[in-house]
Amino acid sequence: MYHIDGKWVSICPDNGIERDNAATGKTEICNGFFCQVYADKQLDIEEDYFCLAVGHEIPDDSEASIRAGIELYFDSTIDDDQNIEEEDSTMIINIPLQGKASSLDASKCSIVGVEYVSEATFQMLKRETLRDYPFLEKWSSKLGDNPDGTLNSLLVLNDRNDDGIVVHTSGYSYARYAAFLPGAKTLLAMYTYPCMEDFIHEMTRLVDRYAKLSVDCQLDGEFSINHKALEKASRFSYFNEGLFREMLSNRPEIEYVDLDYEGYCITVAPEFRIEFDDSACRVLSQEDVDIICAKHFLLVHDCSGERADFSNCLLKDIDLHGKELNGASLRGARFVNCNLSDCGLCFADMTDAQFLRCNCSGLTAEEAQLEDAQFISSDFHGAYFTHSDCSNMKIRDCKLSGASFQNCCVDGADFGDAELDEQQKRGCMDDKAEWDQASNYECQPSL
Repeated sequence: MYHIDGKWVSICPDNGIERDNAATGKTEICNGFFCQVYADKQLDIEEDYFCLAVGHEIPDDSEASIRAGIELYFDSTIDDDQNIEEEDSTMIINIPLQGKASSLDASKCSIVGVEYVSEATFQMLKRETLRDYPFLEKWSSKLGDNPDGTLNSLLVLNDRNDDGIVVHTSGYSYARYAAFLPGAKTLLAMYTYPCMEDFIHEMTRLVDRYAKLSVDCQLDGEFSINHKALEKASRFSYFNEGLFREMLSNRPEIEYVDLDYEGYCITVAPEFRIEFDDSACRVLSQEDVDIICAKHFLLVHDCSGERADFSNCLLKDIDLHGKELNGASLRGARFVNCNLSDCGLCFADMTDAQFLRCNCSGLTAEEAQLEDAQFISSDFHGAYFTHSDCSNMKIRDCKLSGASFQNCCVDGADFGDAELDEQQKRGCMDDKAEWDQASNYECQPSL
């Protein structure tokens, strides 16, 4: 027994080690040693297993060569562990790749049984498939071919890792046909419990959705997920809040996830934050907006006022409830946390305008210009945009129940994951040239 690098290694002669002969290009059977690595001197806690073949890992069977071979194996194991640590953000899987394969045809296997073996036996099966194994002999009568071409196979697992080996013996006691299967335990669990697979897919879908929304809909690097909205978005009743939070925290887009009684408070990672340059915007106060609205009212009713112009302005926490701003200019304006409920914006120019976390329920903006406008995390319940140009418009995380986009141009419009029914989009056209032509025809006076 050898004591090397704090580990205890027991060896025994082995005359059936398979190795590739580089000179002949064939597999040969070599003499050598079967080595088992233990964490304790009593040899109770087995940690690893490997073989040393004479003429390959070691030059001869002397004690000096055996010790050197064990030390070299330990050094290579440490290097592998370091590489994995350096690339811990990269997905690492164990898989036998085929070099210059002309095809990747697969066999259809029917798993008729599962056999758990020791780590040593599992590693031996990986390296030496042509050995006879007692546990394979036990299953040999059940691992034959089926008339439909499927191969009755055994799934071999161990307690040390998630991977497995699929074996089809054709009635023999060795692995006549075998393939390494990464993530075998996980696959087996999802097959055994179909609801688990559905749960994983659903949790992944929700995390993907809200990670993207966190970036697209952020305000100063922050985004909120309401409990009720998340419950509505989930397709299953068995939603796990703790797992959702942990999965979301693992996303590279997310720096931190906090939880309160209302929902989740998301902090977007610095590299994914969207910074808005408001330095070029004219910041309007509530008083400024009230004056502009009053002048617009005078223009509409007795022609003594002036048209409301919010172009390239920043409006934050402004109340525009019920204001009649038909024909106003909102080009390039940015509305944040504003109340535009029941506001009138027919014929208004909202090109490149942005509405972030606004209440726009009941808003009416018929025959408006909405090219490149953005509606983010806002409430547009019962809003009307009929006959408007919505080319390249972007909608994210908005309430659109009862909203109407009938007869609009939606060329390049991105509604995100919003689901609009046929009535809401009746008469819409996704070709701007055709829509312009149709709109001009409708506007021509009848003779």
